[in-house]
Amino acid sequence: AMFRGCAAGVVGINVANAFELTTPYFRLPVALVFISATAYAVSGLHLSLELVLLILAPLSIGLRAWRGKV
Repeated sequence: AMFRGCAAGVVGINVANAFELTTPYFRLPVALVFISATAYAVSGLHLSLELVLLILAPLSIGLRAWRGKV
């Protein structure tokens, strides 16, 4: 029972942290697409975070550079 309580606390902290880190990007629809794609690939498709970041991070950076925002 103690570990279930700890697990619930860890989940709550992770959700709060994710919300705090993504709040500045709520006004940028393209950023939300990349955030959602990363979350779905890791959680829904069970791909490794390293693989997802190796694919999506350069795409995101390239898109920002192409749009002249870097």
